[in-house]
Amino acid sequence: MLLFVTAVSVVLVVSFLCSIFESVLLSLTRPQIELMINARKRAGRMLAGFKENMDVPIAAILILNTAAHTIGAAVAGASYSNVFDSSTLWIFSILFTLAVLLFTEIIPKTLGVTYAKTLASPVAHGISWLSRLLWPLVWLSEKISRSIRGDVEMQVTSPEEIRLLAFLGQSEGIVASRTAGMIMGATQLRHLRV
Repeated sequence: MLLFVTAVSVVLVVSFLCSIFESVLLSLTRPQIELMINARKRAGRMLAGFKENMDVPIAAILILNTAAHTIGAAVAGASYSNVFDSSTLWIFSILFTLAVLLFTEIIPKTLGVTYAKTLASPVAHGISWLSRLLWPLVWLSEKISRSIRGDVEMQVTSPEEIRLLAFLGQSEGIVASRTAGMIMGATQLRHLRV
């Protein structure tokens, strides 16, 4: 019974944390990270590094999450059959799947997106620790990702995004109309012929 409870608990806790890590990392914007760096927060520099090379933190998170799901589910299912009637394993499998979906995907990702700024510092340190712990597997995953992706550089932002942010800032009353117009106009200066 102890093995069963431990396996189920480990799957739920580890996968919960992995989903928090992933959602916080993907939700934080570059301006939010720059504000952390300007406030001299070490986590800001760590997160900026992660954003520069997303292969490393994503690989670390997915490796641990996949291991927790597959190994944990196998151990939980086998130990369930040893403790309870194995003819009811299908009921456990359905309930366990629903628990994993709710407690390791939906709830933690909602929390991670909602409280990304608050969770940024502990998540940055957690991802850093996790990346070092799983370094050989992360390194292999990074090599595979780079061979698939090639040398494609991801653009930090585009003129369209800047114009959209200016428009949204104006419509929400954060940016004055004239300022928004100047920002939108400035993004099109490179297209002007003199």
